[in-house]
Amino acid sequence: MVNFRYRQFKANSIEVRMSSNAYARGTKAASVWKRLSRVYYDANDRFVAWADRKKIPASIGKSVVPFSVLLLIMLVIVAGFALGATMLLVSGIVFMVRFIQLNNTVSNASNEAASSFGPEYRNGRDGYGYYYGAADDSIFSSAGSNNEEEEEEEDKA
Repeated sequence: MVNFRYRQFKANSIEVRMSSNAYARGTKAASVWKRLSRVYYDANDRFVAWADRKKIPASIGKSVVPFSVLLLIMLVIVAGFALGATMLLVSGIVFMVRFIQLNNTVSNASNEAASSFGPEYRNGRDGYGYYYGAADDSIFSSAGSNNEEEEEEEDKA
């Protein structure tokens, strides 16, 4: 019985059913392998003939194609590592930039939220340094009155 969806084969008296998609992939893989092996052996034969014409040992002519294939595979691997390293580097830089932006957003929030993350470097009771708590402590007078006092001291001098 032939079904359009499945192909039936008898292998060693065991009936095997394969879907048409699997069969199509298998035939495509076989044709690609056949084409690649034909190109490989054709190039190998050409290099062996070249070695014979130049009176070079045949082993050197036969080794050109395998070394070329290995070199191509190594080039693909190195390019993949380079691409992966570049992607990791770019993603790390993007992460750092986003983290800095998030920290700026948090530090631009209210003073209480910013001080909950630890000490801040600012002008405090004893000058510039690391201080906990709100930036506008009650011991400071307003900036306007400080400037007036400084101006009065300068005028006296």
